[in-house]
Amino acid sequence: MSRSRHRTLIFSLAAAGAILAAIALALLLPVQNSSREIWFDDLTRPLIFTDKAAARLAHLAHNVFTRGQSLQSMLPPDVVQERDPRMLFLSAGGAKTRAITVLGSGRGFARALQDAIDRFQAKQTETDAVQWVLVDVVSQANAVRRVNPTQIMLVRQGLMGLATTREEAQAWRPSAFLLEPKRTDERLKQAAWSFQAASGFSDGEVEVPLYRGHRSFDGFSREDLIASATRAGAYLVQATHADGRFDYIYEPVEGIVPAKYNILRHAGTIFAMGELYAVMHDEALIGAVRRAISFLLEQMKPCGNDGKALCVVERREVKLGGNALAIVALTQYQEITGDRQYLPLMEKLARWILEQQHADGKFQPHKIFWPEESATGFVSDYYPGEALLALVRLYDLTKDAALIDAAERGARWLITVRDVEKSRAKINHDHWLLYAFGALYRHRPKQLYLDHAMKIAGAIVARQNRKPRYPDWLGSYYKPPRSTPTAIRSEGLAAAWQMAQDAGRAEQAKTILTAINRGVAFELQTQFDPEWAMFMHDPERAMGAFRESLTGFEIRIDYVQHNISALLQLARILGSNEKEK
Repeated sequence: MSRSRHRTLIFSLAAAGAILAAIALALLLPVQNSSREIWFDDLTRPLIFTDKAAARLAHLAHNVFTRGQSLQSMLPPDVVQERDPRMLFLSAGGAKTRAITVLGSGRGFARALQDAIDRFQAKQTETDAVQWVLVDVVSQANAVRRVNPTQIMLVRQGLMGLATTREEAQAWRPSAFLLEPKRTDERLKQAAWSFQAASGFSDGEVEVPLYRGHRSFDGFSREDLIASATRAGAYLVQATHADGRFDYIYEPVEGIVPAKYNILRHAGTIFAMGELYAVMHDEALIGAVRRAISFLLEQMKPCGNDGKALCVVERREVKLGGNALAIVALTQYQEITGDRQYLPLMEKLARWILEQQHADGKFQPHKIFWPEESATGFVSDYYPGEALLALVRLYDLTKDAALIDAAERGARWLITVRDVEKSRAKINHDHWLLYAFGALYRHRPKQLYLDHAMKIAGAIVARQNRKPRYPDWLGSYYKPPRSTPTAIRSEGLAAAWQMAQDAGRAEQAKTILTAINRGVAFELQTQFDPEWAMFMHDPERAMGAFRESLTGFEIRIDYVQHNISALLQLARILGSNEKEK
């Protein structure tokens, strides 16, 4: 078949309907089938096939499984008559059970699709309700001649599949490697073939091209961002226990909840949930917030020079950031509900923070042991910014000048002492400090705070991945990138954007907003949509959460927290820009 004939085939598939069907991947196992007429050594010519066309096939396959349409009636004549060797993976599943994956092959797409359908139906049980279908069409296969670090990296990045010999008949779709990376080296040793694939997903309503197993976000609206944040909030609601404790970490591939905990991130998560409630006014969300606050209050113990302050204690440790984020969470709760019952507690938490501040504005120590209150020597880059934010937010409620005066002293020390000689390349990308500068600048708009905030924002923008090795790294930070480092920078940049706007720095604001948009587009790729949730232990439970990275699936409450805050901050900016128009 000529290259033009290939194109005709693809376009006719995308336009007319075909059924592809098949589903499901015994996720942690290879696809294994004996007596293969077609194997990867038969795929001698590259197939011109797009992710969009694969998404169309997934949609047609969905129709087969959910509407009972026949393959032959859906396929156009040229597809039925085509006889070139074809191979494709079909995965299908739903919210209640992990997807199954089968490998279909045959001479022509019609036979390969039918083969996949037959194999899936042989594995399907009555409980396998198909909601989601994903298709990987093998587009090019190459013999594996040697194992080297580049090959290993490609496999781990989820961009290349592997297969054994025809006799062994085992194959792993590209994204499957991300789910069990520890076995990558073992499989490379088994592999006789590597291959690339075009991938697409459908839930019966939308057709979604995929790259590295996830969808891309070339554009989004304010409403899209709020919808995404709402789905993330729903994850946090179901992760909040009756006693207010969160599932701090959830490993969705295996469905495991490790025993680790972090009360600072607990408090930060309450703050983000409060931000979301301010937009959505969802009763389930505020109920979870109240439970989480109750748990936070149980961790507060008397402390301080005269025992009249309060400290957030976890494993006998008291952290400056713990008290600070507790205040941030409780001030947010008071703002969204009008409930003032926690104001005396916040003032006691702030009392201990003020006791840690020296006359020059420096906060020290950052961490002590409780109840003896002996210093540990630990220093955090982020705790001072959290402390400043807490003091200004509490000042917003009480108008106690001592609080904002202390915040000013702390800000001056950070700018004129700690960071005074740091170049843009060395300065910390501190989102909490940018939040604090933004809050302080509203009350006391001094050039010192504005200039330093712009310095930090400039440092963040300069380090953003703008010409990345892989297209889905665009807008991120670090190599390889992760979800939360991008989200916290988006949060900080949003505060800096507001300062630039207020100061009339239109060009700086524009540059910052461009970076926020890029960052959020990257972040959205790490949210659990159905195309990845379907391969988890409990698909429904994972939905809406943000995972560690493009290639890592761990969910932690602070991953979700910071992404919610980043999405809402950008939604706020987009909303304000729309009003100005």
